Amino acid sequence: MLLGIALALSMLANVALFKMRDRALMRVAAVTAERDQASAAGRQCSDATRRLRDETNERIREVARATASARALARRADARADVTLSTRPTRQDDSCASGLALSRSKLLERKR
Repeated sequence: MLLGIALALSMLANVALFKMRDRALMRVAAVTAERDQASAAGRQCSDATRRLRDETNERIREVARATASARALARRADARADVTLSTRPTRQDDSCASGLALSRSKLLERKR
């Protein structure tokens, strides 16, 4: 009878140990899954940040090219304006006629 009681107690202890082991394994699995999800989210964030940095650098280069082009166009426009402003009127007595003659000559230059 003592042997039966000892076996029953041993069996109860083993059941309790297996339940504790199963709970511990489930916790390990849950923590591992959380860690993997956090790691994947971190990689996604890093990848997105890297793509954003690359796109930003490309846009900076595009803006620099556009700015240089606009600067060159502005310099040419400034030079043309300087020439226009420094041109003496063709008719001293009639500003409108001089302006009209200047406009016509500028239009002819553009057509060439």
